[in-house]
Amino acid sequence: SDVCSSDLGAKGQVYSRIQPGQEGEVQVAVDGSLRTLPARANDSEELISSGEMIEVVEVIGSILIVEKIGKQTKKGEE
Repeated sequence: SDVCSSDLGAKGQVYSRIQPGQEGEVQVAVDGSLRTLPARANDSEELISSGEMIEVVEVIGSILIVEKIGKQTKKGEE
């Protein structure tokens, strides 16, 4: 597959919106080239509209798990 751990931490933009619990597509720059890849929101209840800036926080199989940049996360307090 063309997704690899180098995508971790990559920043990009949502290409086709990610609806809660569903896959969308994001565009991320990897090795200098812009690629459109399937993605899900890290928060399964979140809608991320197209055009939003995102960051890749995890890669599961060939799917990127992304979070909106600037979203306040309190991971240590769950």
